Order: sequence, then C-alpha cells, then structure tokens
Amino acid sequence: MQSDLDTVRQNLHGMESDDILARLRAAQFSDQAAEVARDELRARGVPLPAEPPSAEVDPSVEAEDWVILENNLDATEAKVLFSLLESENIPALVDDFNTANAFGHLAITIQGVRVRVPQSQALAAREILQEFSKGKLTLIDADDSEAPVSLEEQRFTAWTGDPQIARRWLARSPRWPDLMLQPLIFGPTWFFFRKLYLPGALLLLLEIGLLAFAQRALTPEADTALTPQRLLMFLLLVRLGAASFADVLLHKAALAGIQRARDQHIDEATLQRALRRLGGINFPAALGVLVTYWAAKLAI
Repeated sequence: MQSDLDTVRQNLHGMESDDILARLRAAQFSDQAAEVARDELRARGVPLPAEPPSAEVDPSVEAEDWVILENNLDATEAKVLFSLLESENIPALVDDFNTANAFGHLAITIQGVRVRVPQSQALAAREILQEFSKGKLTLIDADDSEAPVSLEEQRFTAWTGDPQIARRWLARSPRWPDLMLQPLIFGPTWFFFRKLYLPGALLLLLEIGLLAFAQRALTPEADTALTPQRLLMFLLLVRLGAASFADVLLHKAALAGIQRARDQHIDEATLQRALRRLGGINFPAALGVLVTYWAAKLAI
C-alpha cells in the first residue's frame, strides 16, 4: 500500500494545482490518496477546498456485515452498478473507486474496484444485477429525469462516448443525408477520429488526388479551363457530400458494432464495455491523417 501511495504522490507532484483541486472537489481520490493530495497542496501554499458532505448511512445497516457483490470492476462499471443499486433503494459501498478513477494504472495493484452491499440485501442485489445484465432494467439519467434512459440509448452512448449524439439518433434516425459541421471542417481527419477508416481513406485519397491534378492543371503551359476558384468549389462540394453522409455512416457503424457485440451473447455490462472499446475516438489516427495530408500537400 505504501508503494501505491508513493506512486500517487509522484503523480500528484507532476499535476497542476487546479487539476488536483478539481479532483478533490469531485471526490476522485480515495481517503488516503485525498490526504496525500491535501499534503501536496499545503506544500504549495494552495488553500484547501471545503470537505464534501458525507452520505448518511442508516445505523442499523451500518452495523451489518457487508459482502462483496462484484469485484475486479473498472471505475465506470462500478459507478453504473452503484447507481443501479441506489435506484432500487439498496445501500452500497464502492471500494477504491476514486483511486481507480483518478489513477487507472493502479487498478491492477488494488485488484479492481469492489462493490459491497449489506448481507441482508445481498440476494436482492444479485437478482437486480441479473435482471440488469439481461437488459430488463435500465438506469435513470440524473441529468434528465423526464424519462428513463433506454437500453438502446445506453448502448449508443457507450459507442459514441457522447449522449447528445445518442439522443439525437433516437429522436430521429439518420437515414437521410444531414450536414454535419465537424466533418465539413476537418474532412478525412474527422472520419479517422471517429474510426470510420474506409470512408476516411477514400476521402483522403480523393482530396490528395484532386490537389495533385490541380497542381498539373494550373501550370502556365497547361491548356485547361480549371481555375483556382473552380478547384476550391469542387473541393468544397466533395467536403459537403462527405459531411452530409457522415452522421449516416457513423450511425450505421454503431448499429453494426452493437450487433457484433450482441452476437457474442455477453452480459450487458461487458457488452457496453466492448462498445466503448470498439467505438469512441482514435486521436492518434486523426493526427496521423493530418500529418499525411499536409505532407502530401507539401510534396505535391
């Protein structure tokens, strides 16, 4: 444990004070890690934030033995399970959540995050967990109390990493072209960022090919009606076409990814974890495309 705290202390030493304060206010540290963080702030002469109020636990429940319901969870899985139990009025304790959330690389040393429940309610908690794994229960979004969050919305959110996209898709399925600003601006970089590699590669090759053709066509000795203004117009039309179909392509990729995950016949928590891995974003790929694009442009 001391070695873990030493690792936390080293990580805190390299963090900005504002970041440490934000994590303290959000309760993203374990009790021991939080004390180390406060020591680091004191050493820097930074005023400490006020202590967050602690949740009250029924004394009769607190006196019970608590048993482990699930272990070896990551921080996201533990948060989902805790919220599920809370929505069913079952008290729960999450061990090492803040450490795993703030310093994910320590999850192995602490054997993941554990969720515990009172022994008298363990059976009911396991039944709720089984119902949730079968898709018969869903969580209620704390930021949107008007309606329960459907299982479909949870899966779309896991794939895209953006609940607003999921809600937009559920409100109106993107079967028809609809202009998106981000792919219009960033072109093939956006497609690789969103892991749409095939359309991104086609768009990248098309734009590089157009630039190569224009480089030859715009030379003084070339006899062509192509002008820089017409070239820009044609490139803009290509981008407009790609940006109009971007949402449709992303939606189809999400549906295909969800179906592949469902075909594995895994429980819901594992399925959503697989969706977060398959979907989401790929920043290194986007950066690589951007470098490739400008390198090709300079070479032409």
